[in-house]
Amino acid sequence: GVYNVSKHAVVSLSETLYQDLSLVTDQVHASVLCPFFVPTGISQSHRNRPADLPMAKPTKSQLISQAQTDKAVSSGKLTAADVAALV
Repeated sequence: GVYNVSKHAVVSLSETLYQDLSLVTDQVHASVLCPFFVPTGISQSHRNRPADLPMAKPTKSQLISQAQTDKAVSSGKLTAADVAALV
């Protein structure tokens, strides 16, 4: 859903920035790293929701999606530090 659209937008923006930069210099580039599932807490972002904004009751499909995401993220084999070391 929203995460996938956002990720695609970041990739597209980075590719466009790379192309635009290549027109003016060969000394600056842009890239994006998509390391798959890394246990970072992103799937628990509701913890940052302001208390004065009530959460709507999740639908059945949202609960299923959240459970799948939680499982994938928590089973990530690379930590954020591991990914950083690869760059």
